Amino acid sequence: MRKLEAKEMICRAFREWCRSGGITDPRGNDGFLVYLKLKSARSGLLGFRDTEDKWQTVHGWLRSARLVSD
Repeated sequence: MRKLEAKEMICRAFREWCRSGGITDPRGNDGFLVYLKLKSARSGLLGFRDTEDKWQTVHGWLRSARLVSD
């Protein structure tokens, strides 16, 4: 999976997770919980290639999309 595709799908999954949990002001911790959920489910969403720590990449995506505040 390409990084751009993964970014869009992970951001969508995060929005859905927040909506389903009634979370209105998500923080970095919420992003990490979603990341761990995807990782434990061996989700293909984390199948993108990256030279950095994938959590740092995903967290950066969530922050740049203004989905989390720290």
